[in-house]
Amino acid sequence: MLALMRASLLRPPSVAATLGATCRVCRCPSAAQSRLLSKATACAFKQPEPPSIPDHLPTEEGFSIVTPEDPEKDVRFAFRVGFRDVQNAEQSKLRLDHYLAKELPEVSRAKLQHGIRLGLVTVNGNPQVQKHTSVRAGDIVRCALPPPPTTTASPEDIPLEIVFEDEHLMVVNKAAGMVVHPAPGHPTGTLVNAVLHHCGLPALDLAPGQAPPDFLSNWPDPGALSEEEDPILAEEEFEAPAGAPPPAGSTPPLLRPGIVHRLDMGTTGLMVVAKDATTQWHLSDQFKAHTVERTYHGIVLREPIGRRGIVEARIARDPKDRKRMTALPVHDSRGRWARSRWEVLEPLAQGGAALVKWNLETGRTHQIRVHAKHVGHPLFGDVTYGGHGGHAQTKLAKNHVARREKAQQLLVGLGRPALHAKSLGFEHPITGQRMQFDSQLPDDLEVVLHGLRHLYDKEPRKDRGRDTARPKRGFL
Repeated sequence: MLALMRASLLRPPSVAATLGATCRVCRCPSAAQSRLLSKATACAFKQPEPPSIPDHLPTEEGFSIVTPEDPEKDVRFAFRVGFRDVQNAEQSKLRLDHYLAKELPEVSRAKLQHGIRLGLVTVNGNPQVQKHTSVRAGDIVRCALPPPPTTTASPEDIPLEIVFEDEHLMVVNKAAGMVVHPAPGHPTGTLVNAVLHHCGLPALDLAPGQAPPDFLSNWPDPGALSEEEDPILAEEEFEAPAGAPPPAGSTPPLLRPGIVHRLDMGTTGLMVVAKDATTQWHLSDQFKAHTVERTYHGIVLREPIGRRGIVEARIARDPKDRKRMTALPVHDSRGRWARSRWEVLEPLAQGGAALVKWNLETGRTHQIRVHAKHVGHPLFGDVTYGGHGGHAQTKLAKNHVARREKAQQLLVGLGRPALHAKSLGFEHPITGQRMQFDSQLPDDLEVVLHGLRHLYDKEPRKDRGRDTARPKRGFL
């Protein structure tokens, strides 16, 4: 036994035992404490510097891969997989798409997986077409992103509820389920398609790297839009100054002529649409200066404490779900600052819900929905931000079985967040006249309000039809 102990003490330290410092090449612990190891036993994962990116990679029809010298097209990326990347991976295996998603957080995983299927990703010079391919420490991964497809907006005969219209602008009452402009997942059936048909305009095409086309005149850059209630199905939006090339992995400039602000697909209410470039520029300036009056009515879960208040928090994309937004502290450097004012108009369902008026001081993506969730009162029917399902039923009806069933019927019947853009006020860009518009709540919200107002009403006792008169007993 003593001989075995002495032999183990005299044995040179193993690679796994040297965990002091880390390798400067791939950050692995195998070359740690190099003074204990000879120079001949260098990092097992150390590889020569990656060669320059080749001039050509596999291409597919419709996708052009070019050199980084072309600023208008997508660029390529090259990475060296580190030991810690593999060490932190689940089940000790690091998938190719997971590694690229970590290295390129601004690019969606769906786009990266699409590039892998096209053969635009290589590992150590070998094209990989399977997203499940495992990578190891020291591997050289190169990838190129295919340019996005051409965006097209064609005139479509879609009914519009027009509240006001003149030669310069129009105010519409957007219906539920309508996306404002063509976006990923919604290339047709949008407000832009309806406006093109209403104004008798031709179809518009926007190719990757191309500026938005004319629409009666030269339109301002999409970056001038107010980011109010951005469509949740739009995977990512490109907001950049005029003339700036889109960042790698971003979607193309969206085709949205005349649109100066947006509403979520499930949000109803008033919107203003410009008919010429001058009108759009002036309306965009008013939205930037926060001089446009916007009032929303929404139903939230649980009655808030107090009659009115202010929500102030920064809004950024949720790192766990790219299609959601999240609220951050005001002092956080991430996201964009947002401020909302709210006022309770009517308590509902014995405090289980409330009709609330919202006034926006800023216009951020999903601002009301995110702020409502942030203060613990998500919008009724909002699946994305916790206003649906069993949680909502419990807030509305406690554990009463019959009331929970009624609450579930109201949630399913609405099928969207209970939010309506009720009023809109702005200065007419041409005449200078102050324009003020108001709208009624849509029928589906009125049904929900009626159901919540009477959710706790006692039902009349049902007559079971029993004959209470007992027959008299007689004698035979």
